[in-house]
Amino acid sequence: MTHFLQDILRQPAELQRTINYLCGEGRPKLEEAAGLLRSAHHVYLTGIGSSWHAALSAGPLFYLGARPAYMQEASELLQFFQTAAECGNRHNFTQRPKCGDR
Repeated sequence: MTHFLQDILRQPAELQRTINYLCGEGRPKLEEAAGLLRSAHHVYLTGIGSSWHAALSAGPLFYLGARPAYMQEASELLQFFQTAAECGNRHNFTQRPKCGDR
């Protein structure tokens, strides 16, 4: 059996373990994270590969709760931060920088 197939077959048990944790001892951390998301002015979802596809699936859920989420592939997010820094915006990344040709 390949490592890839082992990962796939392990997913149901890992999902159940995650649910058990978030409903039990991890509940305070889950509520803290939810509070941070509720109070955020901007939410950025990013990733590479399968985590990027998860972000694409999660994005519409934020809109359903009237919380827009900006989705950037991780490589583009790096470019976003570099452009913001070049424009002198080192601390506030709430808007896409408009500097130069980028």
